[in-house]
Amino acid sequence: TKITKRKRVWDLIDIDAQGVEMELLMGDLRQLALDACRLHVSTHSREIHAAILSRLLAAGWNVPFHCTFYSIMDSNVFGRFPCADGHISAISPHCADCDNQNSQPELAAVA
Repeated sequence: TKITKRKRVWDLIDIDAQGVEMELLMGDLRQLALDACRLHVSTHSREIHAAILSRLLAAGWNVPFHCTFYSIMDSNVFGRFPCADGHISAISPHCADCDNQNSQPELAAVA
């Protein structure tokens, strides 16, 4: 077995698709977690927000921040934070070292 370095394709994916964000995220979010470290999604209804949040959590993504469509968040960092669109910020379960700029890529076995 030969060992090769697996590099992430994207550090951040930012989606603002004006109501069709669910269609963009219908694929395997576990696979996306292997290729992307961070995901930021703007949501445009409470139903879309809840569905995407549920799918991300079920796929193992860490969601340190989210606010729903037309809401006001109380943030320790920013104070009261009004949201017209919903927002979900998620970190891949495979990116424990995302904030370490000197981190090494993961190793993947290739037969």
